[in-house]
Amino acid sequence: LNQRALSIAQQRYKAGAVDFLDVLNVQKQLLDAQSNLERSKADADANLITLCKVLGGGWESTYARQDSPH
Repeated sequence: LNQRALSIAQQRYKAGAVDFLDVLNVQKQLLDAQSNLERSKADADANLITLCKVLGGGWESTYARQDSPH
């Protein structure tokens, strides 16, 4: 959605409908959203590691078992 907004802002700038500051503002919003997504992914990974440690670990991923022959 934010990528689409940036594309529209760039098209409007090229058409002379908005100034470049508007394009920069939309680009900043896109970068902020991407940064927040990556931060959320990292937090989720850290939380999963913490959960595994609390539960004691010691098991394999279900994906690893699916790839190995039976």
